[in-house]
Amino acid sequence: MTKLYHRNVFWKKDFDRQSAELIRTVNRLSHHVWEYIDYSNAERRNFSARDIYHVIDELKKMDNVKSFEVETDGHRVTKCCVRVHFNAKKDICIVCRFGKVITTWLCNKDDTHNTLDKRKYTRGWQCPLYMIQLNYQKEVAKHG
Repeated sequence: MTKLYHRNVFWKKDFDRQSAELIRTVNRLSHHVWEYIDYSNAERRNFSARDIYHVIDELKKMDNVKSFEVETDGHRVTKCCVRVHFNAKKDICIVCRFGKVITTWLCNKDDTHNTLDKRKYTRGWQCPLYMIQLNYQKEVAKHG
């Protein structure tokens, strides 16, 4: 079962290490990315394949990669999304699945993603209030 996590909602320390491992498998760009490079005039797609591979090569040197989003299947990261410096005004976001970059785009450095829909993401295990109350009642009954 796949789950989607965001760094600002819930994050496990191991996601950064697993993101680095996943990025080290990247050796190609998806057809989708090539279409953007070849046919898009949009400002958010103003980059080359060389730009993407340069970022990937730099990320491959890291033991931990600070992804902002990961998808997991069981306990393994199967997709990671990273945002890194591109130029003075822009950052580049790169989304990777095993072996390839599946999409990428540019965003303004001051974009703090205030529109993030936190409902889309898995949260950590949370004990429901009724369970806390039940355990408290049991402890009170046990110890008087």
